Amino acid sequence: MHIEENVPKDRGELKLGIQGNFSQNWQGWINVSGTDDFDHYQKLEGAVGVRYVW
Repeated sequence: MHIEENVPKDRGELKLGIQGNFSQNWQGWINVSGTDDFDHYQKLEGAVGVRYVW
């Protein structure tokens, strides 16, 4: 039985984000990340969020 791992030998990842407080109760954030294995695999994802604390 042969098991092949589908893991690239070389891979790079970059993540960027910002987080801030709008007021004492409101917070927000945005982030984006990208992955590339320099051959055939690429992934780009992002997130946006808010939080209210009382």
